[in-house]
Order: sequence, then structure tokens, then C-alpha cells
Amino acid sequence: MASAFFNGAMYAGGWMQHMLFEAAHNGDLDLVRGMAMLLGEAVQAARLRGTGPLDGMGALHIAASKGRLEVCRYLVEELRLDVDDTDQEGRTPLIIAIVFNHVSTVEYLLDRGADANKASHNGLTPIHFAICLGFVDPKVALYLYPDDATLFSNRSLCWHRMGDGGKALLDAHECRKLRSDWPKAYYRLGAALMLLKDYESACEALYNGFKLDPGNSEIEDAFRYPFCLFWSHYGNMAYDDSFG
Repeated sequence: MASAFFNGAMYAGGWMQHMLFEAAHNGDLDLVRGMAMLLGEAVQAARLRGTGPLDGMGALHIAASKGRLEVCRYLVEELRLDVDDTDQEGRTPLIIAIVFNHVSTVEYLLDRGADANKASHNGLTPIHFAICLGFVDPKVALYLYPDDATLFSNRSLCWHRMGDGGKALLDAHECRKLRSDWPKAYYRLGAALMLLKDYESACEALYNGFKLDPGNSEIEDAFRYPFCLFWSHYGNMAYDDSFG
């Protein structure tokens, strides 16, 4: 019986690809091997189609989504599938394993060289997904979190991309507390304040970050925007007040 995982895409790519995906999903290593023999090099290009958010996933994504570690090993070590392969959303098997909270699979993919900094199309890396989803298993944290300040910095960015300025600001403040000499802490603080439309405070934070690293063009460019908004707003108010 076809899994609900593949509803709407049962025959996409032909029955052999479908059987490969079903086997990877169910952890049936013998069937995965058999389908791989029949498909040959086509295993590399096999992709889910017609599944909406799952489109573009390959066999490794599917195995990672269910924590099928033995299947992952076979696909990576014997078939040499790309450990950083991406689906149509730019998500890697590592991101998928994190989303579905499969610790052993996450550890395995990282051990095989998966890039913890490779971003999906929405700009979120595996680290961001891990932080936002509360994926804080101590073993995985050793791979993903270099230090606490980096954790709060990354999570602030994650909240910012999700449009939650309040949470982005809280994490940016924690980041700055831990590393008050780190320009990126002020950059995160300024970005969060901009999202909350507190342009005056954003200017102050970004300026403080720029003083720590005067050659940082990213902070300099970010500073210009809230500075202009702040003065266009409050400068006009002062001009109007002066003329009653």
C-alpha cells in the first residue's frame, strides 16, 4: 500500500522511483538496494514531484525525514549521494533530519561532512532551524553551537526572518550581554530594533557596533537606513514645530 507521505505523487518519475522512495521512507534497505540496481545513475536525479512542500526531495531527504540511518549510510557511503543535496526549497537532508528531530541521523550527516551553514532559499541554515525548533540535544549542540553568544545571534536572526521582532530583540540583548565587544551582537540588536520600527535605538546600536569595527561595510550599510528614517521622521517634526 502506498504511504500517505506520497499521496498525490504516486507515479511521479515512474514506478521504480516511487518504489525507491517508499523503501527509503520505510527503512527497507534490501528494497532500496534493489531499486538502486535497477535505476543505476538515475538514483542521483530521482526527485519527488507533485507533493507541494516535499517537491524536489531525493531518496536521502526521505530517509533522513524518518531517521532511517542504515538507508542513509548506504545512500551516502555506497551510492555517493551528495550529503548537501537540496530540494526545491533549498533544504538539505541535514535540515530535514533536524526538523523531524532525528538525533542519530543529524550526527551521522554531520560526521559525513554535511554543511551546518548551508542556507535554504529562505536564508535559514541548519543551525537556525535547530535553534528555532528547540533542537538542543547536547551531542548535536557540540557540532552546531560554537558558543552561547553565537547561539543567541543565530536565533535572533531566525526570529528576525520569521518576522518576530520581540523575540529577535530579546536574543540580541542576550548575545550582547555575553559578548559586548562583538560587532555582530550590535548588528543583530540594530536589525531587531529596525523590525520594531525603533529607528533611534537601532541607529545607536548599529553605531556602537560600527565603532567596534569601523571597516565593517555590512554594519555601515545597515546604519544608513535607520539613520535616514529616523531623521526624516523626527527632523520633519522638529521643522514643523519650529514654525508652530
